[in-house]
Amino acid sequence: MSRTMKRRILAVIACVVVCSALFALYYFFKPAPTMSARDFTTKDQALAIRLTSVYIAGDTSLIPKTGYTVLADPSGNIRAFQCGKMDSAKLVWTHAGVFYGGPDQEFFTNEEGTKVLSRDIKLAIEYARYPRNNVQGFMAFYGAGGSPDGYKQPVILGDSEKTEIIDVRGGYMSMGACDDTLYAITQTIHAPNLFDQAKEVYQKHSGVSDEELAQIENFDVLVQAYPANHPQNPQVLESIPYRRGVVHAETCYQRLNDCIYLLSFKLDYPDGEPGDGKDHRAGHGVLEEWNLKDHTYRLIDVVDEKGNFVGSNMGVCRARGVIQGTSCYYLTSGKVYSIDMATGAAKQLYEFEDLPDGKEYAKFKITPSAVYCLIRGKDKDDPLEFSRYVFKTGTYEHLFDVSSLAEYCKNNVGISDIAINPAWEESLNSE
Repeated sequence: MSRTMKRRILAVIACVVVCSALFALYYFFKPAPTMSARDFTTKDQALAIRLTSVYIAGDTSLIPKTGYTVLADPSGNIRAFQCGKMDSAKLVWTHAGVFYGGPDQEFFTNEEGTKVLSRDIKLAIEYARYPRNNVQGFMAFYGAGGSPDGYKQPVILGDSEKTEIIDVRGGYMSMGACDDTLYAITQTIHAPNLFDQAKEVYQKHSGVSDEELAQIENFDVLVQAYPANHPQNPQVLESIPYRRGVVHAETCYQRLNDCIYLLSFKLDYPDGEPGDGKDHRAGHGVLEEWNLKDHTYRLIDVVDEKGNFVGSNMGVCRARGVIQGTSCYYLTSGKVYSIDMATGAAKQLYEFEDLPDGKEYAKFKITPSAVYCLIRGKDKDDPLEFSRYVFKTGTYEHLFDVSSLAEYCKNNVGISDIAINPAWEESLNSE
């Protein structure tokens, strides 16, 4: 082979390599189509979808980390706004508009456009978000990591104009809102700043002696994170000696009269050891009842109409619920239940069917009217199915197909939450 021919072959190979590299750069770094804040509005929109880069431990790649809020109209057409990466990002859609957060700011979107609300702290993970102030605002529980003074989880309060930060100290993985009050449960081992409060409250409510109190090293505490009566330490409302084997509900609390209820999970083998042959995830659903008047605590077994425990594996009873009278609608492991909070009696209303290979339930959302589900297709370019189970009629309805999110779901971006336009839902219910 002549030198000229070799040079031509090498030139072709180099060209192919360069073109492949340029294509890869174009694929990974090409921005997805988004709207400006002024043009991104909720007008005629039905569904909001929060997308964000999924956290991968040890990932040091140069692939951009980002996030979007996507709106879909009843025909499935979509529009998107780039709002930044936020682990476990949440959405709240009220009659005022949509509230959501990014790493550096909060955002509010309504029919007039999107406002960027300043926030004096950079954050990376969000645990929960709830409406407040007669649905004109929001409150969100974030994580800010450790500090010399202990773990911090700021609560951000906001409305369409401004935000406010409450610096909550301690580690809280279970929280819930009842009206405008934000509660949380933790152990004092994760919030040592609350230990003295916990001791005082437990002794006051239980009447134990100083000697008995001194033997308790760890408490379960129910706290009020907002409204706050201290700049950093939430108020301990109830305190009991740490109870091993109860996995507290993550984000859903209900208040009925003087009691706070959580649909939690009780382990069968809380003291199990590796290799003992037992299923350490086995257990069943329970309602935790924290009585704020009588200062009592009890676990209520959740059983179906045949007397069988609801939930047989850890995690199935940790979805959010919506209260109706003395009962609450819950979604657990694809099954919809109505659970009486005073007795734990559960009635199964519906079960979402198993999906064909390749499809999966991407996200559920419960409202007082229905359980909504977003179904991801087999291929990344497939549209997503948006459907619901309606409580009043007991029927399953396919609403519309959402256009493919493939352009936004590159680089480990996934769906973290959905929210329903309440005005659109009202019109849907009236048809």
